[in-house]
Amino acid sequence: MYVNKEDKNIFIMILAILVVSIIALIAIGNIIWRIISPGISAGLAEVANIIRVNQLDYNFAIPEKKEPIIIEPELSQEPVLSEEEQRVKDMDLNYNFSVSPAKSESVVLGVNNFYEEIAQDYKLGENRSASIEGTIRIIIPKIAFNAQINETMLLHPSSYQFNHGEIALLCTRRNLDSNDPRSCYYMDLVKVNDQIIVYFDSKTIKYKVVKIELFESNYENIYSGLRSDTNSIKIVTTGHLDSGRGRLVITALPL
Repeated sequence: MYVNKEDKNIFIMILAILVVSIIALIAIGNIIWRIISPGISAGLAEVANIIRVNQLDYNFAIPEKKEPIIIEPELSQEPVLSEEEQRVKDMDLNYNFSVSPAKSESVVLGVNNFYEEIAQDYKLGENRSASIEGTIRIIIPKIAFNAQINETMLLHPSSYQFNHGEIALLCTRRNLDSNDPRSCYYMDLVKVNDQIIVYFDSKTIKYKVVKIELFESNYENIYSGLRSDTNSIKIVTTGHLDSGRGRLVITALPL
């Protein structure tokens, strides 16, 4: 077939335009793919993950939702109280009171601060103005007690002079640490026939515990009943370690 020159040129031009258009479309498609390919890849990965998870078998079943079961509480029984606990429970408390300011003349040196548990006992009984001259040290081997009078033990004013009648010594159980040898913390462990050693005026006097008494309160007769015809020692401390209530009285006579 004969094709003139003009038609031939038009054909070549159309062919060239077609080739250029194809190249341009490929370039545009490549650019668009670069833009959308990350999103498409992420979407395909998520779909694949969902399919994989849905095909897993965890070997358990989700129970059906049920209404909660209401359990009535059991009636609590009244606790069994001791006589002391019942007395406290039945006690009528009165908080309508005033506290009077402390007066300097009412402060007894060595009592208000160090013997607060038994400070009120200082005013019980007859006041004989007993005093201790020199150093008197008391040792109780049974409980490893070792202290001087007027150091942690206070001489009660109802006492007679040492070695000339009965003397009463007040001693707190909670002011010092339980491991302190001057503390009366373990005084309740002392028993009858235990030994008490007193060092006084370069002399050593040994005593034996002859009586142990426990009173429910600060009993005044502990101090008003001191005798002048015996050289016994009474060690008075609190009877209940946890509260300071009661009075524990240990009486010892010289051997």
